[in-house]
Amino acid sequence: MSDEDARKYVLADLKAIVAEKFAAGEGGVTIGPDTPDEVILRTIKQAVSLGKPFMVVPPHPLIHDDF
Repeated sequence: MSDEDARKYVLADLKAIVAEKFAAGEGGVTIGPDTPDEVILRTIKQAVSLGKPFMVVPPHPLIHDDF
């Protein structure tokens, strides 16, 4: 399997996970590989302030900005 094919599978898996969580009433925060720390902190604080469960999806090493 090529790196490009692997990235497609990982991206599809992440999308499926996020879709399932939202369908179950849980939110999600997706973090990109180049997301600044300040943005991550602000986003997570805002999500916590809503008082509902959420999932943080960190960047996967196979997903790049050029994908």
